[in-house]
Amino acid sequence: MTDPTGAVIVGAKVTATNSGTRVITETSTTSSGQLYDPALRPGTYDVTVEQAGFKRAVLTGIEVQVGQTARADTALQIGETSQAVEVTAELVQVRGILPTVEPSLRGRRFSTCHS
Repeated sequence: MTDPTGAVIVGAKVTATNSGTRVITETSTTSSGQLYDPALRPGTYDVTVEQAGFKRAVLTGIEVQVGQTARADTALQIGETSQAVEVTAELVQVRGILPTVEPSLRGRRFSTCHS
């Protein structure tokens, strides 16, 4: 995996889904920008590659065969990174604290809070 200039992308998240069994394998690209996963069984795979700052790449129909190296070169395109945060909360009733001024005690005034 490379960027548009041909520079190697190290550590990109790679998800390989076996088209026949739907078994998913996750790994990352090596220091040479390659995917090396000896656990992949022979078959046809759909591969998704993701890296911050780049658009996600989807490669379909990648054939993995016994004793051969499958090759699917692609350059990740620069894109905006986005982050979605979903927050779910229940309505909580909050009882306010109201300050009151108590009558003077020996000429001093004290303020107290009631909850």
